[in-house]
Amino acid sequence: MTKERLFLPPLAGIALLLAGAGPSAGLEKAHCAATRAILSEAIAARRAGQSAPAIKTRLTRGAQAVPADYRLTVGPLVDLAFALERAKLTEATAIDYERKCLSYKP
Repeated sequence: MTKERLFLPPLAGIALLLAGAGPSAGLEKAHCAATRAILSEAIAARRAGQSAPAIKTRLTRGAQAVPADYRLTVGPLVDLAFALERAKLTEATAIDYERKCLSYKP
């Protein structure tokens, strides 16, 4: 499976979520960095043995929740982390995601 096939469908779904967030939303540098950070956290948590529901709850509620503007992206990003092969559970994958995000053209 190529990287493009792996990342573009989830990225397209995240783009739709961001598009619904308001006029300032989009695949700008800040949005790509924020969603990369969420994916990075999801990858690290999966490597540590946490379940997808536990990660989603932690990142959307309480003291460790991501900013409200990004909470809708948590589910798809955690799902992406759980769709990855174990060998792809690295920070390099999150960085690659950010590069794809920055180059995405709706």
